[in-house]
Amino acid sequence: MPLPAKGVINRFREKTNQAMPTAIASEHIGHFIELYEKAKALSSPAPKLAAIQDKAAAHLEEMRFPTRRDEDWKYTSVRQIVSQNWALGKATTLSPDHIENAAIKDLDDIRFVFVNGQFVPALST
Repeated sequence: MPLPAKGVINRFREKTNQAMPTAIASEHIGHFIELYEKAKALSSPAPKLAAIQDKAAAHLEEMRFPTRRDEDWKYTSVRQIVSQNWALGKATTLSPDHIENAAIKDLDDIRFVFVNGQFVPALST
């Protein structure tokens, strides 16, 4: 099978290798920080974990999204990451009946229940 002409490949690359403008990337970082702040208000992680998360969020605010102009990222596009409509998960309520229905029968053991990544002591044993 013959290879496509060099001009065809270059036109394809021009369409797919477009760098993301810095202003757009900064807007997305702001969105991620906003989501982090909302999630932080809804949860109460351990103080050490909260300190690590706060430090990571502060570091993200100081950074910018990489673009194809950055040498280490010239072959990697983050466009699919930032083009997603990221949002916090919806609040979920579970009753002890839900847990019992999902439990493994005849298994008497300690049970840790996590809902959307959050430990729920009231439903754990």
